[in-house]
Amino acid sequence: MQYRDAKLIKAGGFNSVRAAHYPASPAFLDACDEIGLLVIQCQPGWQFYNPDPVFVQRSFQDIREMVRRDRNRPSVFLWETSLNESPTPATWMKEAVAIAHQEMPGNQFYTADDMNSRSKGIYDVLYKVVNPDGTDPMPDSPSLTREWGDAWFSDASKENSLRASRIYSEKGMINQARLRQNALNGETSEAKGGYWDHAGLDANPRMGGYFLWSFNDYTRGSDAITAFSGVVDIDRSAKFGYYQMQSMERPNKSNPAIVFIASYNNRSDLDSSIMVFSNCDAVKLYRNGQFVRQMTRAENAGTAPHIFSKGGSPYYIFHLESYQAGELKAEGLMNGKVVTQHQICTPEKPDHLEIVLAAEGTPILADGSEMIPVYIKVVDHKGTIIANKMGLESFDIELEVTGEGSLIGETIPEVKLQPTEGGLAYALIRSTKKAGKITIKAKSKNLKPATLSFNSLASPANFVPDGSHPVWNSIHEHTADTPINVDVQGPDARKKLDLKNATISAVNSPSAQTKQIIDDDLNTVWQAESMPLPIVLLIDLKQEYQLSDYQIFWGKDSDWYQHSIMVSEDNLNWTSQVQNSEISGQDYAPKKLKSSKVRYLKLTISSIRPEKSRMAIREILLFTKTP
Repeated sequence: MQYRDAKLIKAGGFNSVRAAHYPASPAFLDACDEIGLLVIQCQPGWQFYNPDPVFVQRSFQDIREMVRRDRNRPSVFLWETSLNESPTPATWMKEAVAIAHQEMPGNQFYTADDMNSRSKGIYDVLYKVVNPDGTDPMPDSPSLTREWGDAWFSDASKENSLRASRIYSEKGMINQARLRQNALNGETSEAKGGYWDHAGLDANPRMGGYFLWSFNDYTRGSDAITAFSGVVDIDRSAKFGYYQMQSMERPNKSNPAIVFIASYNNRSDLDSSIMVFSNCDAVKLYRNGQFVRQMTRAENAGTAPHIFSKGGSPYYIFHLESYQAGELKAEGLMNGKVVTQHQICTPEKPDHLEIVLAAEGTPILADGSEMIPVYIKVVDHKGTIIANKMGLESFDIELEVTGEGSLIGETIPEVKLQPTEGGLAYALIRSTKKAGKITIKAKSKNLKPATLSFNSLASPANFVPDGSHPVWNSIHEHTADTPINVDVQGPDARKKLDLKNATISAVNSPSAQTKQIIDDDLNTVWQAESMPLPIVLLIDLKQEYQLSDYQIFWGKDSDWYQHSIMVSEDNLNWTSQVQNSEISGQDYAPKKLKSSKVRYLKLTISSIRPEKSRMAIREILLFTKTP
């Protein structure tokens, strides 16, 4: 699995990967060493620091063990000896860097962290070498951007943001590509896909490199919703953005010529303008056998000149007079000759299932731990996948695995009988320790079933004999009788307060426009601009409520905010609820209030870290206790 991930990343046009936020597994690094994929190796840690000596010493021990384990690997070129997005003091930073250099002396070892007042002069390489106004604070310093192309507040279901999923339709993936091209071309507006601390990306003439967040979709314990940030899904099936990134490198020995039509041609409201990715000299488009137009890379350069100047290829847009169902074909040309092509067809009536083995050319070994990815496609009679036309369309797929393999998660109802996402289902097959035939069967109501068989090979590995322990038969995550995603009930139940009649003002700047903070829209942002700290915001609820919780969506997830909250019935007598609490912008979970009758709430923001960050708030939500 790790080798297949590395190979898929490399094939996507990426030449480097940041292994955030912990050291990559040896299996992944083995693959990177072999295929030529550079790695930033990262110390374990994210948005947390504790000055307790035990924590400090353990964090230093992590550095020693990380460097000792991987210092001889050719793929690792940079080391994040830093607790990502954490408020570590300069004293900790100095010791962390010194320890790392002790573990690998010489002039070929480089450490990295974000640029701020504490890290300057300590780390060998700095990220985010840019001021909020776009000027360059350290022209002689290397400049890298460790993350770009995502926004934590993006909602994939709206299909207009930096997060996209095939659970919905092609619209979200098209808009994700538009916003990411804006960012690469130097856009700093968040509404248009950029951010000021990306340091300009391709618009920055001395940018050394940048790392897309993230390669694949992922889930995490701090958020119930999948982060649809990837250019591939959580099951590693490619979104349109995967091919967009492929087109950012010109054809060479390791990166083939590509052309890709970013469309399913199944929506009349979208598919009269066709987006095409290609790294070739020119692209020709045909519709239903009729030539539409040829566009050259040079002619298209003006749509994103900074991307073009760095060797990338902006996407092409072919504007057609009207929508037509049927076939679209794109040809990629080099030196006037067609070297690659891509065809898509409007999906017709669902007809049958197809099973595709995604082994990426690697042998399937009978070692008892091999995990083989498998895709199950719903297709029409021509083999065209039935991609979603509207969001959340799906088919239920029932799976069965026999022979020298088993379905991972077979006792989990949603695995054995799972809904498709954009016409695609996914499974992982575990091999046994005996080489032989593995058979997968898939069926769905009103569709012709599919069967696929393949053989595992004897493993050359020698294993330590197993010890005595209870037999592990399968994974029991939950049973069909266990409720999932049940609303919170009982003493912790709460109801969001409607703030449409409430008012909000900045006490120390009454003329500031602050209504965005309580407009119930995460896409709007209030920025303090030049307003000095501390900033005091006053919310008038217009009547009394018994508040139970508050929730703040800060302007940037990687910043740290120190804030206090007071409440009042009459705007004269105030009760403290929160005092000088410093939290990460990523911590947007609701927080408890201890209040009875409240009409006024006062929020004071006393500091923000890093110090060069802009003070901003996306939304404040308030909750009342439900009976």
